[in-house]
Amino acid sequence: LMNLNPMTGTISAFRSATLGLPVDWQALSISVLLAMLLLSAGLAVFAHTEKTFADVI
Repeated sequence: LMNLNPMTGTISAFRSATLGLPVDWQALSISVLLAMLLLSAGLAVFAHTEKTFADVI
């Protein structure tokens, strides 16, 4: 469940780089892929609701 968080791979890679350990490229690539999917989904939802968004607020 924790690996579904896009920041998990990024923080793990930063920790590994700081401590001089090898970076887990698989976890980092999954993190980047998941972040890109969430970004595109968020942009699609925002583009769909943008016209009425200001009226609701």
